Amino acid sequence: MTPPRRLPTRVLAARYRALHGEVCALFDAAADIDDPGERAQALAAAQRDAAPLIAQARELGAEQARRARRLARWMRGCAWTVGAAGLLALAWLSQRG
Repeated sequence: MTPPRRLPTRVLAARYRALHGEVCALFDAAADIDDPGERAQALAAAQRDAAPLIAQARELGAEQARRARRLARWMRGCAWTVGAAGLLALAWLSQRG
């Protein structure tokens, strides 16, 4: 069994936007109905139909947030490394006279 392939960030973002568009379309169609009784039924149906799409969007959003946190940790590590190298260079230059 092969492990699941990691999707590129742009693909995750595109899928998230597509899911968001589908959910908005469901609710917009229901909101355009003039009769309050029909609108309530249509909104309930839209909510029921949108639930799995919203769950998928939450999973994609969580993956994007996890990647952003990992990138931030990596960048923080780079900043610490560059800062330490700069301090070392300053100490070395101050010793040279």
